[in-house]
Amino acid sequence: MKPKASTGFTRRLLMAVAAVIGLAPAAFAQAPQTFFVLNNPNDPMFNQLLGINNGNVIVGYFGDGMAVANHGYVLVPANHYSDENFTAVAGCTTPPAPPCPPQTQAIGINPNSALGGAAPFPDIVGFYTDAAGATHGFLDSFGVQSTIDDPAGLPPNVTTPVQNLLGINNALRAAGFWTDNAGHEHGFVVEINTQTTPVSTNFIELTPTKVSADLGVVAVATQTSNINKNNLVCGFWTDANNNNHGFEVF
Repeated sequence: MKPKASTGFTRRLLMAVAAVIGLAPAAFAQAPQTFFVLNNPNDPMFNQLLGINNGNVIVGYFGDGMAVANHGYVLVPANHYSDENFTAVAGCTTPPAPPCPPQTQAIGINPNSALGGAAPFPDIVGFYTDAAGATHGFLDSFGVQSTIDDPAGLPPNVTTPVQNLLGINNALRAAGFWTDNAGHEHGFVVEINTQTTPVSTNFIELTPTKVSADLGVVAVATQTSNINKNNLVCGFWTDANNNNHGFEVF
């Protein structure tokens, strides 16, 4: 069963957007070579912004995972931040206190989502690490969080799961990977149906074995990094010498 829980993400983010929606386009209508520093003030030493949609909504996280735990967030530039930590765990009320997962990274956001109007609200993907040290992919759709794990990368196949979702399109198809006991990544695409309780999933495996057979190479690992509206998938595979090679697959 894939747990899911409602969050306050929708309400908090819409309140932030109401304050800046008329200002953001003008404030950031700059030349492409102009850089802006956008650091979450909770940790000015470590921030990563990893995904952005067509409405200029950005997902990322702060914290190096050691001195400061990973904290996912959503940003409406320049300074409206909303927490995006995984909280869909029984008894989790005040993250990151136990039993809440101690680490979250928000990584991907569907491109055509918007804040208000007729466009769909953002779907966000990433990963969280639980108290036992296992890492799980997650989806936040309309403020409802769900764990999204590929069964191929779960026990008994894998001792300590490491799973991740990296990108998502508007049709709720997400790209990600799981890691085997040897530390090799196995890419996949997952079709997600949020109309069921719990959400239902269909995984399409893009494994090293498949890449090796299709390309006539020796691949030991694969990672699917993103997927677009036409279901074109990009990523990379790793050869026996630990060299990485990009790929695209339809």
